Formats: sequence, structure tokens, C-alpha cells
Amino acid sequence: LPASIRDSGCRVVYVTRDPKDVFVSLVHFRREVRHSAGTPLDMDALFESFCSGVSPYGPVWEHALEYWNESLRRPGKVQVVGYEEMKGDPPGSLKKLAAFLGCPFSAEEEREGLVEEISELCSFQSLSGLDVNKSGVLDKSKSIVVERKSYFRLGQVRDWRNHLTPEHADRLDRIDHPREAAGNRPEAFLGTIHHSSCLNK
Repeated sequence: LPASIRDSGCRVVYVTRDPKDVFVSLVHFRREVRHSAGTPLDMDALFESFCSGVSPYGPVWEHALEYWNESLRRPGKVQVVGYEEMKGDPPGSLKKLAAFLGCPFSAEEEREGLVEEISELCSFQSLSGLDVNKSGVLDKSKSIVVERKSYFRLGQVRDWRNHLTPEHADRLDRIDHPREAAGNRPEAFLGTIHHSSCLNK
């Protein structure tokens, strides 16, 4: 956790996701990003790098673990939210977020359906359908082009099942076992949230 964020005094919301879905999302994003060299993506090499902790933002497990620990130390300043939880209960997640940010919904606002209205406006379907997110280039250099639409694909939970072999999935699940044995495996980060009812619908 960067000192500039940790010591800023601001509230931090950190969104976690099943590492298997994180990897699949990374694969598709890398395929969308066009490189001038035209080198094809080597998924096996990318998988090995990911398992070794080599990714754009560092090891995904350590990255999330530090935010998780900070949320336990300062629950009023750092909140960890699961992507799966948000997908399963958008209104509930929105109310939780609003309360954390010090802007809880009033009873009147809830009666008027404001929570549901905002949830719909912030949904994957709504945001991915906006013209600003469907066209144009966000970043461009001599070797890379990042189109805005590259940041939106499916927005689904457990899509990894359509892309990873059982062996790949098992390996990703087993990477964190040493940390689990040490007694500091963050539940919302690596598993319990995936067993919630929202994932079985």
C-alpha cells in the first residue's frame, strides 16, 4: 500500500476478484491491446508469469493482502469489497459503499428507489453501452494502442470456467496455501465470497 495513500487520510475502497477471473480478464485485455511488433500472445508464458507474481500491478495475492490487512487495522478508512458480492447484490453493495463514504441513503431516498436507480446507472451493461466507453483511444504510443472499449468485456463472475483447464484453476487456487497455513489468508480475497448464494444463481 503506497505511503501516499496510506498516510493521506482519505477513504480507500479496494475491489477484489477471484484471481482466476483476474487472469482471464488480463489475457483478454492483452489481446485487445495492439502492439506494433505484432507478437502473438503466449498464454502459457503469461500464465507462468502471473503465477510467479509478475503482472502489471505486481503479485495479485500480495497486492490484495496488504489492502485487506489495512482494512482490518483501519476499518473506517479502508474497505475491501468483492466483485462477486457487487454483482450478486448491487443495491446492497451500493448502500454499504455509501455508508462507508459517509453519505448513507436516507429512508426517503430508499423509498423513492434512488438506490436501484444508481445501481442501474453504474451497472456493467449501462457503462459499457456509453458512447464514450465504446469508441476512442485512451492511450497511444509508438508501440501500444489502448482503446476505451478494451476495458469492457463481459463483466461476469466465474467466466474463468470457459477458459482455464482444471489444472490451471487448481494451480491458481493452491498458490496461496502457505499464507493460509500462516493464518492470515483474507477470506473475502480468496474464497469465501465465491461460495455465497449470489454465485449459485
